[in-house]
Amino acid sequence: MRKRLSIPALTLILSLLALPARAYLAIGESADVTPAGTLKLGIEPQIRMSEGSGANVSLFIDGGLREDMSYRALLGAGETDLVIAGSFKWVPFPDFERQPAIGFRGDINFGREQDETFTAVRVAPIISKQMQTDYVLFTPYAALPVGMQGARGKTDTIAQLAIGSDIRIDDTPNLMFNVELGSNINRAFSYLSFNFTYLMNENHGFKVRRRSRE
Repeated sequence: MRKRLSIPALTLILSLLALPARAYLAIGESADVTPAGTLKLGIEPQIRMSEGSGANVSLFIDGGLREDMSYRALLGAGETDLVIAGSFKWVPFPDFERQPAIGFRGDINFGREQDETFTAVRVAPIISKQMQTDYVLFTPYAALPVGMQGARGKTDTIAQLAIGSDIRIDDTPNLMFNVELGSNINRAFSYLSFNFTYLMNENHGFKVRRRSRE
């Protein structure tokens, strides 16, 4: 089962690596918090659909700090020579019964492209709700990242709308997928991103609240 899933993922990643690249600034996660003591490793291809087409690929690692806090460290490359980013997620209202998870995600991004450096700092409210089907757990979410970006000697206010979903197949509990569509609101760009994440510990992962099956 895992081998069948990995072949399309590898094909997609190799295809994206062949494209010209200059993309970054995705959310790439729901409001679910990585539990403390658990690590997740992931790869994230992203296709840019405005402000110049292309793609980029990033590697990231997630970790839990406490029940309502987690972090992500990211490293990416492509036509954008280098992107280094870190994010922090705080979810004071967890996903429980009919209540969706509601929280905030902040990130800081540094990069270099065509001998120019850029810095972007953003904060995003984020909301998500788990939906369990017979074989797949979906966690659709929406986020509104806004912030400041400095590049080429000037600073702009940037804003995007990100809508996506985490996807976990019951038969592969250590593997998770994510798909996200970002839409430009102000001086940013629109994009389509994917990521593929591996949970380091089979006994730990997202706090999935499964509905009993009859």
